[in-house]
Amino acid sequence: MKTIWYKSLLLSASLFALLSSCSKEDNATPTTPTTTDKTSGFVASTIAYSPSGSSYFAGYFDGIPSGQIDLTQKTSFKFISPVATYKNAFFSQATDGTTGLSKLVVDATGKIVVKGNIPTTSYIGGVKIINETLGVYAEQSTAGKLFTFDPSTMTKTGEIDMTGAKIIDTNDANLYYNMVYRASDNRLFAPLYTSNSKTSQYYDATSIYVEVINLTTKKREKTIEFANAMDPYQRGSLNPLIDETGNIYFLTQGSYGLDGKVGPNAPVSSKPQIIKIPAGTTEFDASYRFNPVTALGFPNLIVQIAVGGVYDKNGIAYACVTAGEYPARVTELITKFAQGKATAAEQAELYQLVIYGSNYKWVKLDLNAKTATAIPGMPFTAGFSYPNSYKYDDKLYFQMLNDAEKVNGFYEYNPADGSAKSLFNITAGGVAVGLVKLSQ
Repeated sequence: MKTIWYKSLLLSASLFALLSSCSKEDNATPTTPTTTDKTSGFVASTIAYSPSGSSYFAGYFDGIPSGQIDLTQKTSFKFISPVATYKNAFFSQATDGTTGLSKLVVDATGKIVVKGNIPTTSYIGGVKIINETLGVYAEQSTAGKLFTFDPSTMTKTGEIDMTGAKIIDTNDANLYYNMVYRASDNRLFAPLYTSNSKTSQYYDATSIYVEVINLTTKKREKTIEFANAMDPYQRGSLNPLIDETGNIYFLTQGSYGLDGKVGPNAPVSSKPQIIKIPAGTTEFDASYRFNPVTALGFPNLIVQIAVGGVYDKNGIAYACVTAGEYPARVTELITKFAQGKATAAEQAELYQLVIYGSNYKWVKLDLNAKTATAIPGMPFTAGFSYPNSYKYDDKLYFQMLNDAEKVNGFYEYNPADGSAKSLFNITAGGVAVGLVKLSQ
């Protein structure tokens, strides 16, 4: 059976249980916007996890954060997790830990405030901002539905006509997360996340299904399928992987070994792979498959994982991938978990080994040549936990966590000269998670 801790582990962007209060807790009361809201600077955020509940911290910085940072000196929230950004605003599940989609800004004093909130019937799934007046979001409990809203006023404006959308009736979750917008044909591509809570694995299908939506008519056009691939929820910042010409890529996860199919002889569907919808088309390229872990030189790992993708330019993207074997104990525990035989203590042990095991590397991916190269100058990281990545001003920013080397923050990578350096380290407030840049 799937357990609460593992579902929370895999849906770190969807940890929406009521969480413990903190001393400087935000009350999430919508604040009247002013013309002096910040239009530059950064918001850094963390999560302090504990079995009894989690605390969230976030704070504003005039310039890019650097050095040693105690984020508990900023503001605490019952929940905060930026799932979309637009100019000087970012969007999150309601910060009071309840349902709802909130828009947040930084006011003139440097305080993070709620600028508007859209009530929802359940916790949110994916959010995609198209322009000033059009956004699209999903709710976790509404199978196969997408809603539209106006990000400027934070009002719900309607629904996408999803008649005929793919739904797997035997699964109790059918929704959308990392949606990709292609401006050249005004199409939204919404990959289906489908899961059955009664199974041990996380994604309960062996194909990827993507809904193609015409945003001019606000209607679904068709479902496209890519066989022998699993789970399009790439984790991390859910960055759209779309290049300059309109080629769309999805970093699919496989099964994380939870289907019991591990090692080099596991089926291709159980392993991570990148798949492609070519520019100018609304169909998958059936001939394009790219396993970044194998390309990096680790085809025989018991469990291959690739998460946290971000696109740069000229066919180059980045992701966080397993770059070393797990301890033998992980293999033993994954097998027991997949068989439904792991005890609560063993599940907790597996959580610690997988989440905080630093055997991942941030790598450069050539999507045309299908190659993967580890970025020099960056340590191993516990990439499965919160593999957030961002591109700002021609530089890349990668979340890093390595307990042994006392690393808990973000690194900055400059593709122009191939240099990487530690940007900041969190000394208190939990694990570094987000780094949002505000703009005009």
